[in-house]
Amino acid sequence: MREAGVSIEYLIEYIELFKGGKKTLEARKDLLREQLKVIKRHLDEVQNTYDLINKKVQNYETHVEGYHGKLIK
Repeated sequence: MREAGVSIEYLIEYIELFKGGKKTLEARKDLLREQLKVIKRHLDEVQNTYDLINKKVQNYETHVEGYHGKLIK
């Protein structure tokens, strides 16, 4: 889970719950759902950043390179 950006604190909490056995199943599930929300927010942020940079690249391709071509002629 560390590869997904899960915090050490979260992992420690999850492991402690895991040690509690079956009586902590619901708490572990809740913790996992909470972590899914955190990861989803992060994915949304990354997607927004990707979209912004992609738009800037397209802007360069459309406007800046077109302007550069006019200067060369």
